[in-house]
Formats: sequence, C-alpha cells, structure tokens
Amino acid sequence: MPVFKGSAWQMGHGQIGYGLGGLFRSVARSVMPMAKIGARALGNIALKSGANFLGDILAGKNVKESAKARANEAASTAKKTAIDKLQSMTQTGNGKRARQKGKKRKSSQPAARIKQNKKRKTTKEAEDIFG
Repeated sequence: MPVFKGSAWQMGHGQIGYGLGGLFRSVARSVMPMAKIGARALGNIALKSGANFLGDILAGKNVKESAKARANEAASTAKKTAIDKLQSMTQTGNGKRARQKGKKRKSSQPAARIKQNKKRKTTKEAEDIFG
C-alpha cells in the first residue's frame, strides 16, 4: 500500500528551518540582558531625579523650572552612564593569550613519600651490609 513520506528536513507545516522566529530568538537572547541592565540603570536615575525634584519643591522653587532642570540633569546622567557602560564592554588586549608553561612541582602525595622512604631504607641497609 503506497504511503506518503515527507522530507527528512521538514519540520512542520511545510516549513524548513525556524524562519524569522529563529532570527528574532537569537537576537533576543543577546539583547535582553543588556536591556534589563539598562532599564535598571534608568530606573535608578529616575528615582534620584524624582527625589531631587521633590526636594526642590519642598524648598520652595518654581515647579516648572525645577522639573525642566531635573529632566535635563537626568538625561545627561543617563547619557554619561550609557557611554561609560559601552566603553567598559569593549574588548581590550593585544591578541591571543600565550599558553603558560607548566611548573614542575614536588609531589606531596603519601604514595610518593612512601616510595622515597623505601629507597632510603634500601640504600641504608645496603650500606650497613657492605660497610
């Protein structure tokens, strides 16, 4: 009885591969951690500028001027923070790291000590016998 057998590479609904979803998935995996860090930093900056804004209002300053000044201050702080973070993320160095040569060390394991002690005993016994 003849039976239809699909392609070995077919993954469902006639599509081969993951399509645009695979592309977006790989981009999201690399972008999401950076977005979370950026959002956290922006939240901290907004919190500090909001506290300063309330301090200005309680001190009796003009609300509109204070809001404008604190918004500019927050924007410049966010810009500086982003630039510093991007500069710290760049790679530095001068090429491939050289392979370190292994250092020969004395064995501190008990089996090695026992072998050394046996060698010492046999040489001492030989000296006693042969004089």
